[in-house]
Formats: sequence, C-alpha cells, structure tokens
Amino acid sequence: MAWARLDVDLENGTVLIEEIQNDWFRNVKQVHRSLSNLVKRRPKVVQQHYLFKRANCTAKQFFQYSKSLAQNHERIWEEATLSACLHFIREELGIREIYYHSFAGGTLLKYCTPPRSLYRTLPRKFGFQKTQEAPLFIRRCRYLKKKLRAN
Repeated sequence: MAWARLDVDLENGTVLIEEIQNDWFRNVKQVHRSLSNLVKRRPKVVQQHYLFKRANCTAKQFFQYSKSLAQNHERIWEEATLSACLHFIREELGIREIYYHSFAGGTLLKYCTPPRSLYRTLPRKFGFQKTQEAPLFIRRCRYLKKKLRAN
C-alpha cells in the first residue's frame, strides 16, 4: 500500500531515501471527502456512483472502510513504511550509510512541496541527523552539484 523511493549506490554502499508515500491512503481520503460532499448535495446519486459498482460495495460500506482505515492506519503508516524500508536497506542490501532527504532538499530536487512531517518529524523519530554532506553519487553529479550550490 505504501512505498519508498530509494537511490541506491551499491558501489559506495550508500542509500538516499528520497521519499515515502501512501497513495492508497491518500486516494481513499480524497474520495471520502468528495463523496461526503456529494452525499450532502445529492444523496441518491452517490448510491449509483461508479466507484461502488467497481468495488462491489455500498456507499455505507465504503464510508465504514475509509473511517476504519483512518482510525487504524493513519497514525502509523509513515513509521511502518520507514521501518520496513530501513530493514530492507540494512538486512537485504547490507548497507549501513543511509541518507534521508531534508524538506528543503526534497523540494528543491523534486519540484513539488511534500508534507513537511515526512521530512522533519519522521526522520527525527528514527535518529537521522542533519548533515551538509550529500551522498557521493549526488556530489559527483554535475547537474545536482550545481543545483545544490545555487541554493
């Protein structure tokens, strides 16, 4: 359900965790909001919505599911995903040098504005420390080096 984007440098034994995301959770919340608004305006239309036909469920079942998802998983998905990611990097890849994008670095290199908590609060919980040192594969890349120097 959730995923992580990793830049892996096997030659130098480093990994940069670019981001973690949970598209499924985000999409369910977005659909929940949209359908909640539609229920208020046109309740009969909601029951005929294509989503429920595709998912083979009723509006009531969907709303129960989305409520349950929020109650049971919203607080833990970030930590669970990063924990699984770190386990994979350390135990499967055998890499110990792990970097995690900062909010500023992630925003600069991705051309988007991600949730701040994923780049500030979450890494702190796992003991990541701020550093001015970028992974070697980023320092060697002319384009990225120039972009980082400009900011």
